[in-house]
Amino acid sequence: MATHNSDFYREAYQKIDAQLNPKNRKYFDQLSDYLVSAGITYDETQLYDLAQDLQQAEANGETAETYFGHDPKAMADGILANTKPTSKRDLWQLLGIIVIIMSAFVFINTLADAGPLKIEPLHYLLIDTFMVVFIWLVFQTFKHFAFVKKAHIIQYFALFCLAGLFILFYLLVTYKISAGIVWVLRPPLDLIIIGVILLGVIIFTLVTKSMTNRAIGLLIAFLITINGSSRVFYDGPIAAYLRVGYLAILGLFLIFEIVFGVHFLVQHYFKQAK
Repeated sequence: MATHNSDFYREAYQKIDAQLNPKNRKYFDQLSDYLVSAGITYDETQLYDLAQDLQQAEANGETAETYFGHDPKAMADGILANTKPTSKRDLWQLLGIIVIIMSAFVFINTLADAGPLKIEPLHYLLIDTFMVVFIWLVFQTFKHFAFVKKAHIIQYFALFCLAGLFILFYLLVTYKISAGIVWVLRPPLDLIIIGVILLGVIIFTLVTKSMTNRAIGLLIAFLITINGSSRVFYDGPIAAYLRVGYLAILGLFLIFEIVFGVHFLVQHYFKQAK
């Protein structure tokens, strides 16, 4: 039997969800919101199986309440109770992805600053830690309000408030809290490090099987390329051939990112259309 990644199953059950009648769709949306937010790394294949079961039940004239029960929360809790707990390896992997993505965006923001490239470990640590807390709070919010009236309105309002809190914390850390230890990277070391990081991001984008990770990787690579090119003009004394060579390499990276990005979009949406 062929296996697929989580993106495949997520897109598949979302397609089924869109075909359900409004009442059954509302039931399934509440159920899926709760399962995903409660399980954090909940197996997408189980939601796909539930969506298929409900679609078949609807074709037989049954409603979601008749098929699954009148209490979707109790039903979801029953599923979670019989689901293997998320492994520590999966949790650490998720944590690592969050930290890497957030650190990448902090690094990209640093590239836009004039002068030598500065790495501030304390700021990275504080922002990454708060990002993990922020995501945990988002999951808890979606779980807590999954079965209330106007659930999506309440959930997205809470998400808006939490996002505002995160932005406030980010600005506070960046501009008001002392950085403590600061690593200053002067040319050409800063250009070399930017190039190595960019190469690593592109390799990750090529090898990952997740469409979500690929999209994030492409975005990060594009932002590093654009902001990294500006560092050539911020840097102090540096040989002209190094500037030209560095810009030529970034230009090639940019062409690759655009071509690969267009290919990704065409392939992704073509598959969805089918």
